[in-house]
Parts: sequence; C-alpha cells; structure tokens
Amino acid sequence: MSSNPITPLDIAPDKVITFAKGLPGFETCTRFGLFDQDKEAILFSLQCLDDSQVCFTVADPAVFGFRYDMPMTDEDGAALNLAEGDEVAVGVMVYKDEQGNITANVAAPLLFNITKHTGVQRPMNKMKVDVTFSGA
Repeated sequence: MSSNPITPLDIAPDKVITFAKGLPGFETCTRFGLFDQDKEAILFSLQCLDDSQVCFTVADPAVFGFRYDMPMTDEDGAALNLAEGDEVAVGVMVYKDEQGNITANVAAPLLFNITKHTGVQRPMNKMKVDVTFSGA
C-alpha cells in the first residue's frame, strides 16, 4: 500500500464519506473512500483519505442475517447532517479473527447518509436482541 494519502481528486466525489468526528480510535481520520471489494458488492473497503494506512472492510449487516431496528438519535442526525428525504444505510465492520473466521462488529454499526455522503459510527453499550427461529 502506498504511503501517500489518496486525495479527493483520485476518486469520484460520490465515493467520499465524511465522518465529522472520525471513528472511535481514529478521530483524525475524517474522510474515507468507499469502494466495492468484489463484483457481488458484498464487501466494501472504507479507505481513509487522510491516512492511507487506515482501511476497514465493511458489509451490509443483512449478509450476516442481522437487521437493526434502532431509533435515530438527535446526535446521529446532527453527525449525518440528516434532513427529511435523505437515504440512510447501515454497515458493519468485518475482520478475520485468529482462526480465520470472518466476524462482524454488530455492536458498533456504521450509519451512512447516502444523500450527503456523511457517516458516523454508533457504538451501542447495550443491545436488545430478539431471535426468531423458524423450523420444521
């Protein structure tokens, strides 16, 4: 990977996502490019434009059978510069654990305002999980 930061001129403006306060642990990283990692658009690279050494893999939580039903807080809305009619998407960071299993960080989803190209990570201290089994 190159040590030169990617500039907004290197990528299309609709691929740049701004996290006003950065991400937890990466507060100085505020501008990211969002790129497909595969043809099926299952995995995405969230590449920092401020520091080329910072890159995350992101997926739609539905890939893992996970769906969020959470109210949008005023803080979320402000961070996303959210207005009525804006499209919001949810993503989760994924990684390989020590055994090589792919794991999703469902406790801290990423919220993306697709309309305004803004994002925020929403760590949740307490999750209420409802599991429904359908069987034979």
